[in-house]
Amino acid sequence: MKRRQFLKTGLATGAGALFAGISHWSIAQAPSNQPNQGPLIVVFLRGGADGLALLSPLEDANFLAARPPDMRFAIDKAANREPIVLNQTNFYWHPAAAPLHKLFTDKRLIAWPAVGVKDETRSHFEAQEMMERGVDSLQKIPDAYGWMARQVALNKNPSLQSADSLALFAGSNNMPRAMQGAHHVLAVRDLQGGVSFPGGPASLKAMQTLSELDRQHPAAQMMLGTFNTLEQVNLALPKTDNRVLPYVSSGQSPYPNSDPAVGLRSIARLIQAKMGLQYAWVDHTGWDTHEG
Repeated sequence: MKRRQFLKTGLATGAGALFAGISHWSIAQAPSNQPNQGPLIVVFLRGGADGLALLSPLEDANFLAARPPDMRFAIDKAANREPIVLNQTNFYWHPAAAPLHKLFTDKRLIAWPAVGVKDETRSHFEAQEMMERGVDSLQKIPDAYGWMARQVALNKNPSLQSADSLALFAGSNNMPRAMQGAHHVLAVRDLQGGVSFPGGPASLKAMQTLSELDRQHPAAQMMLGTFNTLEQVNLALPKTDNRVLPYVSSGQSPYPNSDPAVGLRSIARLIQAKMGLQYAWVDHTGWDTHEG
């Protein structure tokens, strides 16, 4: 999906807008011959990440008046960190965010401070739910979709609806709310050995046989679709002697065997396997910048 089409589809959903609360956009026109680079990969900071602690407007009078001194950090002139100027306001990276600052100065990262929701909830769980569902309130949810699943459902591209493609993938053991409502979706943290079914191949075959007995039932159709997705992924992964080969990074650094790198490695496997992946999701858990 092209970037402009992605935004057009998301913003056309009204109350269930892709990013609730943002009403003003400035989108650059992409060249018409620009190839589809896909997929869109989201690394979600699961918990509560204080954006104004990661990137702070340390010289803004309103910010200084609203934020206690013990929740601010000093501008380190010795570090020679030039501020990011946004709308005539200087933003500074937190000292602990030095790796992000380096990516930014290397022109490999863009910082986009924004307010995603206007709801004043102080619950991390409610805020995450609103972000993943693409709504501005949990009191008026327009449909059963998460925002990623909504993009696939509303997009008319037949390749996204094909049973042989995998448009949505989460590199974790839990399905994110952002993909809720999708049919062709898979959540697996580690694909190094392929996708295994609980109970092994015999159990998978038994479940397929039971589902085939009543193909018209919605639950049977959903299960058959799931089984087909598992088989398609396993068939697409490279093998030797019928055993899935472990993924080896073609980049300069190997993926660490820890989160969120394991999930990102699984996403890389599916991109390499050309499964038609359009949206991918990885959770980076443990965030709570209220303390430390």
